[in-house]
Amino acid sequence: MTISVIGLGKLGLPIACILAKHYKVIGVDTNPNHLKLLRSGINLNRETNLDLWYKSYKNNITFTDKFTGLSRLIFIVVPTPSLRIIPLPLSLLKML
Repeated sequence: MTISVIGLGKLGLPIACILAKHYKVIGVDTNPNHLKLLRSGINLNRETNLDLWYKSYKNNITFTDKFTGLSRLIFIVVPTPSLRIIPLPLSLLKML
């Protein structure tokens, strides 16, 4: 089974790494610099224990910026504002 995770930031990358222990994962992000680092094995996300998970299971994750060819099961993890005065960034969802 393959699972897709859209958004590889503070929440999405840990979810992708945890899923990659048992499944093939397609990780989608719109930041080309972030994808380049992830593809080369560099994780800048400093979540607790994420480096261990990332190093252990990164080979089960395909990193891409394409929204085509995704799996039937998709997690969408996009930024949400923590303040009420900042509107929800729907532009990322419109790319789907």
